[in-house]
Order: sequence, then C-alpha cells, then structure tokens
Amino acid sequence: MNTSAPGFAQVSTMRMAVEERTQALAANPGDPRAQRALAIAHDALGRALRAAGDMTGAIAEFRAAVAMFERRAAQEPVGEMDLAVAQHGLGRTLVMYGDAVGAVPLFRSELAIATRLSVAAPGNPNLQSMMAGAQSGLGRALMGTGDVAEAVALLRAALSIEQRLLAYDTGQADLQRDVAATQHTLGTALEKAGDPAAALMAVKAALAGYEGLAARQPGNPEYQHGVAVARASVDRVAALPNSGPALSVVSAAPEKPEGVWARLKRKVAPGPI
Repeated sequence: MNTSAPGFAQVSTMRMAVEERTQALAANPGDPRAQRALAIAHDALGRALRAAGDMTGAIAEFRAAVAMFERRAAQEPVGEMDLAVAQHGLGRTLVMYGDAVGAVPLFRSELAIATRLSVAAPGNPNLQSMMAGAQSGLGRALMGTGDVAEAVALLRAALSIEQRLLAYDTGQADLQRDVAATQHTLGTALEKAGDPAAALMAVKAALAGYEGLAARQPGNPEYQHGVAVARASVDRVAALPNSGPALSVVSAAPEKPEGVWARLKRKVAPGPI
C-alpha cells in the first residue's frame, strides 16, 4: 500500500468505522439502518483503500458492500440506489485492476437500475447523472473486453446526457470535466473502432474542454494533467491516415474521475463515515 497516497490517512479511520458498525449490527441484526450503515462503511473503506493503492483490499471491501446492498435491495426497492453506487465503485476498481470482464456484469446491473429509476423520474438530474455514469463505466469496461462497437454507442449516450446537464449549468466545473473526460474516452474507443476522423474530433473536443478548465484554474493539477493527456491523444490520432496535424507529444494515460457519481454518492450516503 502506498502510504503517501491521498487515501492512506483515511484507511485507519474507515477501518474503525467498519468495526464499530459491525458491532452495532451484531447487537441488533434486524435493524435495516444498521445494515445500511455497515454497507456504506465497507464502500467508504473500499474507496480509501483504492486511493491508497491497495486494489485487492479495495475490491474485497466493495464486494462486501455490494453483497449487503443486494440483500437490502431484494427486500426494499428503495435500496437499489445504494446498490447501483456500490456496483459502480466495484466495477470501476475492477477495470483499474485489469479485470474488465468481471466489471461488465456489475455495470450492466447498475445501468438496468439507472434506466428503471430514470424512466420513473425523467426530470431528475441526479438520476440522469447516474445513467451517464453507468453508461460510461460500462463503455470503458467493454473497451477492455474488445466490444468496441457497443462501447462507442454507450459512450456517445453518456456524453449526450452529460452535455445536456452541462447546458443547464454551464459554470459547473465538475460537469465540464466529465464531458471532457468522456470525449477523451470516446475518442479512444473510436480510434480502436477504426474511425480516426471521428476519434480526432472527439479528442480535440476533450483537449479544448481541459484547456478551458486549466485556464480558469491554472493551479489545478488535475486539469493540467487532463490537458497533457488529451494533447498526447490528439498527437497520436492526428498521425493516423485521414487525420490532421499533430501538436506536441506528451505521454500519459487518462483516468476519468468519478465526477457526477461523487456528487451522487454524497446524496446517497447520509453524512460522513
């Protein structure tokens, strides 16, 4: 585990929360609030372990959270939102760990929940964010399994939702970052699909988005990194047949932050753990 990583300082605190909530549930095993609190604690510990670089430990904690939320959702449909959030966390971690195959069914389940809930409340922006997060996550996982055509379709759908949400709140930096990140991932998928012209348009749009964010917040390292990664992609794709001129070469690999899902997670989990 990387003791200098941002999440390391939180790991011990989250472990204590899991222990405390395990004891609370043992004292009252039939209490649904205690069950949910423990599941949330497992999920939070998984996020801290992932940030600290302990992917194996993070996956174990996310699996514990998903299992508990699955049992709760089977008893109470209201628990589906919690389950979707936990499935997204586990799926994203599995993709980062190199297990895209294992992530796909989690994202498909999450997408089914998101679809069902958003159909029931089509005007809810949080549910629209949930849908976009599910589509983007599944698209990224499918890229890892070689199902590029479906990945492109899902990433385009996610981008459409994110752009629509951004149109209602143009000053929201997190939404702008999500749009840029999805454009970049879509560009990568289009490149893999053999469409360099469309890929170049997507990564150029991503670069413009990150440059806009970096201009507004020049001291933000995440935006500076996004600019570097997107510029590298523009260079690479521009060098392909039927593409335009390159910029400058920067080597990096993108990773989409949780973005709208981080905000949704805060709404689902009542207060800090």
